[in-house]
Amino acid sequence: MLENVTGDVQIVEVGPRDGLQNEAKVLETEDKFSFIVKLAKAGFSCIEATSFVRHDRVPQMADGEKLFSRLTETPKLKGIDFPVLIPNLKGLEKALKVKA
Repeated sequence: MLENVTGDVQIVEVGPRDGLQNEAKVLETEDKFSFIVKLAKAGFSCIEATSFVRHDRVPQMADGEKLFSRLTETPKLKGIDFPVLIPNLKGLEKALKVKA
């Protein structure tokens, strides 16, 4: 079945965004950052870090701008891709502010 498949496969780790947004407890930004650093050390090169959504609807992602900025400013994380979820225009505006 897969003998005719060509090209590369990219694995995107979504735990920091998809997983954490479903948790009842809101983690501190530092804990999220530490989690993502550990994922990078484990070998993931593409980690969906956060989403730019309404804070009142998804409080777990309220620190998206702060977290994304910290990740992209950390030298040891250079070369890691951090895609984000942007569901609407307001989210896009927030994402553009931090160059996501």
